[in-house]
Amino acid sequence: MSDAPASARRGGGIPWGRIIAEALLIFGSVYLAIFLEGRSQDRREEREAREALVQLLLELHADEVNLAEIQRSQLAISQEYLRINRWLGDPASVPGDSLTASLNFVTTDNRTLFPRKGAWNTMVAAGQLVDLDNPELVTRLANLYENVVPRLEYNGRYYDADLSMITNQVIVGTWDSYNRRFSPGGEVEMVRLREAILRLYNGWNLYYLDLLDEYEDLLESSTAAIEAFLGAEIEASR
Repeated sequence: MSDAPASARRGGGIPWGRIIAEALLIFGSVYLAIFLEGRSQDRREEREAREALVQLLLELHADEVNLAEIQRSQLAISQEYLRINRWLGDPASVPGDSLTASLNFVTTDNRTLFPRKGAWNTMVAAGQLVDLDNPELVTRLANLYENVVPRLEYNGRYYDADLSMITNQVIVGTWDSYNRRFSPGGEVEMVRLREAILRLYNGWNLYYLDLLDEYEDLLESSTAAIEAFLGAEIEASR
């Protein structure tokens, strides 16, 4: 009979089955904890992205209000440009007080739109667009903020700059607003002023109104898309 201990005869007494089972249990628990933590983080990031999108929607609605005001302003300026042009086409009909008032209006009340971009820039910087998990919506917003808005800003700045230049170099030097009469130069001065007014009307005012209309269409479709997305998210969470 062998003198080896019974535990040795049974494989050294190491409970491999129990050890493996415990190891698998520990591994599974760690994996599950990591998975749940990652999923919790994903949900938190998705929630934060939706909250940022709500802020973006609020900014878009504020832009809608500004847009409507500026469209009305530019349409009123259009009428003033046409009125000034008509007067300058018939020098004998130029009413000094009215021309002065119209010139003051188009040179001091010209409003251009610079949409809010704070929420969009934040979402881009934080990488939150991917958390929306909606490529179609992201593409629509990217077109709005990276294509249409820069064009609107660019042309708004140059519209303002050209108006300022024409005001200082042409209008001020052509029309004596204090005495309500043209500066010395007679017909030549009226032609110069009329050309400047037509340049502002055709080259800027009408073109800028078209840009505002384009922005309005995309703004309306973008806000509708955001509201639909957020509404669907609310329904899915119930």
